[in-house]
Amino acid sequence: MSINTATRTAPVSYTFAPDTDRRMAETILANTREIGSVRIGLLPLDLLFVDYSYQRPTRSKVQKIAKDFDPNKAGFLLVSYRETDAKFAIIDGGNRYEAAKLIGLPSLPCQILTDLSVEQEALVFAAQNENRVRLTENDLLKAQVRAGEESAIGFKNLCKEFGIHLYIGQSHENRLVCTKTARRYYEQDAEGLRWVFSMICRANWNTAQKGFSIYTITPLFNIYTAHAGNVNEIESRLLPAMQKIAPTLMMTKAHAIFDGYTRTAAMTALMSHIVNGTIMSLEASAA
Repeated sequence: MSINTATRTAPVSYTFAPDTDRRMAETILANTREIGSVRIGLLPLDLLFVDYSYQRPTRSKVQKIAKDFDPNKAGFLLVSYRETDAKFAIIDGGNRYEAAKLIGLPSLPCQILTDLSVEQEALVFAAQNENRVRLTENDLLKAQVRAGEESAIGFKNLCKEFGIHLYIGQSHENRLVCTKTARRYYEQDAEGLRWVFSMICRANWNTAQKGFSIYTITPLFNIYTAHAGNVNEIESRLLPAMQKIAPTLMMTKAHAIFDGYTRTAAMTALMSHIVNGTIMSLEASAA
C-alpha cells in the first residue's frame, strides 16, 4: 500500500471529550469477540497510544511498513485497556500503529488485555521476544518461494544450479551460510553472483569449511564489481591461487598480511592484490 501524500495523515488523537472516549471504549469492549480468554476487536487509532515509559522508540522502518502495508499480513496488535484513561496501551505493534497513522487507516485489529497494571504491561512487553521464534533467512526464503515471489524463486534456482544446500544440515559441504548477504547480491547483479558461485566451485572451495560464506562470497563479489565483470582478467590470476589453498587458510593469510582489517576486507584486499599482480605468492607470504 503506497503512502497517500495528497491527504493529511491520521491524527494521533481526535478531539473527543474524555467522556466520549470512555463511552466509545466501553462500547467497543462490550462488543469484542471473546475466544476463550482472548478478546479480539477492531479499535480506532485515536483510542490507541504507545507508553514510552517501557516501550522502545519508533523505528526507522515505519516508512517501509507503511509503503508495503498489507492488512492481511499485519496481524493483531497486542493492547491493554487502561480504564483510568479510557485508552488502549499498545504492548506489541507500535511500528504498525505508526505506519497505519501514516497512511490514514482509521482502525486496526487488536488482541485486548484487561485489568493489567502498567508494571504488568511492561512484563508482558518484555516477554514478547522470549516467546517468539524469529524466522531465519532460509525460513523466509522458503515461504517466499512457496508464495511465488520471482526473486526468491530465481535465487533458489541459482543455488540449485550449483548444488548449494540452503536448509542447513550437519555437513559444511556445499552449504550456504550467508543467505541474506547472497540474496542481496542476487538483487544487485544475478550474473555477478552466478560468477561468484562458479569461482567457488571451480576452486573446489564448495566442499571446504566456509566455502560458501560471507568471507568468500563478499570478497569475490567485490572483485567482480570492481573489474566491471571482466572475468577473464580476474580468473587468469585469482582462480589458480584459490585452487592451491583452502578458504580458511587464505583467510588466515589475509588477516596476517592486512592486520587491522575485518576478515571480509582483508580477503577482498588480498584477492585484489592477486588479481593486480602486486602481492607476493601466498606460499612466500606464509614465511
